[in-house]
Amino acid sequence: MRITLVHITRTGATTETLTLEAESTVAMALQKAGLTLTPELGFSVWGRRVTKDTVLEADARLEVADALIIDPKTRRDRRALEQGDVRLLTRGRHKGKHRKLNA
Repeated sequence: MRITLVHITRTGATTETLTLEAESTVAMALQKAGLTLTPELGFSVWGRRVTKDTVLEADARLEVADALIIDPKTRRDRRALEQGDVRLLTRGRHKGKHRKLNA
């Protein structure tokens, strides 16, 4: 069976096609691709989180992602502050009733 493996890192994503035996798991696919199985890696098949023991189906898209270096919400808040977005200060609801105190 063939699957598509997408490895997502800080610098970008790489895609490769792997040919595996039937009933192969995520761990087997990583071994075939030459990737080391570490606790920081996250796995998903077509965007749905799976474990290293999940059995893959033919034509699956296995996504392997490195650990996040920053929380996405924190990054959005920082970017909004840099751009001077007033909605961050008021959170855009309730006419500013719930203002963020530490902005």
